[in-house]
Order: sequence, then C-alpha cells, then structure tokens
Amino acid sequence: MLFDRFCESCGELGYPLCVGCSAKIRLAAVPPVTRLRNVEIRAAAFYDGVVRELVLTLKQRRSRAVATLLGDLLIQRLDLEYPEVVTWAPTSRRHARERGHDQAKLIAAAVSRQCGIRLRRALLREGEHAQTGRSRRDRLTGPTFVAAPHIEGRRILVIDDVVTTGATLTAAHECLSLRGAAYVACVAVAATPEPMHIR
Repeated sequence: MLFDRFCESCGELGYPLCVGCSAKIRLAAVPPVTRLRNVEIRAAAFYDGVVRELVLTLKQRRSRAVATLLGDLLIQRLDLEYPEVVTWAPTSRRHARERGHDQAKLIAAAVSRQCGIRLRRALLREGEHAQTGRSRRDRLTGPTFVAAPHIEGRRILVIDDVVTTGATLTAAHECLSLRGAAYVACVAVAATPEPMHIR
C-alpha cells in the first residue's frame, strides 16, 4: 500500500517539499555577509518563510530529510572551501535534553555526508544558558566554548542553524582559533531578518 507523503514546510502533498515550497526556497534571498569582532559570518537564507518552517521542524523533531534539505541549501548557496573537518556550534545542554537532539549537529552531519568531509565534535558549550529569549545586548556576549584537542592545524567549518547577532559563531571561531585551528569558516542556514550588524 502506498501512503501519501506531505511537505515538511506547509503540509501540502509532496515530500520532502511540495512544488510550491521547492520554488520558494530556490528563490529565497541570500543575506549579506556580516562581521562581528572581525569574524565573517555567512548565511544561506533569511529566517522566514519555508526556511523558517524547516528550521522549526528540525528543532521540534529529529528528521534526516529536513536536515538534508537544510544541508543542501548551505552547500548550494555558500562556498564551503573544502574544510578538513565539519563541526557545529552546540546548543545549550538544556535544549539538547528537551529536544533529544541538537539541530545544528544534524545539519552538520548532512553536510558531512554530502561533501564526504569528516564530522567531528570540536566544541563543548559551557553553562546552561541559551541565546533564545535573551536581550540583544545579552546575546552579543555569546556563549562560552571549550575546544577539543584534535583541531590544531585543521581547516574547520562551523555550522549553526540560525544566526541573529553572530555572537555564538563568533565565540566558536575565537575558541577554535585560540586552540590552534589553521582556518575557521562560520556559516548558518538562516539569518534573522533583522539587521545583523552591530550598532
């Protein structure tokens, strides 16, 4: 027996995306590059429409199909510069416990599979504080990370799901650079529509 499968974004017939949502994601604008403390951060799309729905779906439930869609979006839209290691900016331990997964890790794993690049945990997040719900001023301080010992001299790609101020990826970049990474590129699937530059 065949079962109808439905769009992961809008719920209409079509899997993993319906025809309409597929067209919308192809036409989605690419956000401008931003810099925070001299760290360049690139995102594949704005955090709205189909992309926002896919990110929220991945946060709510572990889905290889959605992670693959978001990984494809990164690969197609951003020059990933052939890093030696793909890693992710880990979410807070509280969010990981509540959800049962880390959505940034799922996206990084999808990129790793599709590009044939090793996936490694390169960052540990200290503390329980999440960026979600914090004021913009508090967000700018970013989380605190500890780098794993195996990254010295490596070219590393750090992936996150959503970037707002850039503080999380900037903190990840600074941590890995101080640990001796040869090169660190920071990318996210989506950037919030609000301006990312720092006033």
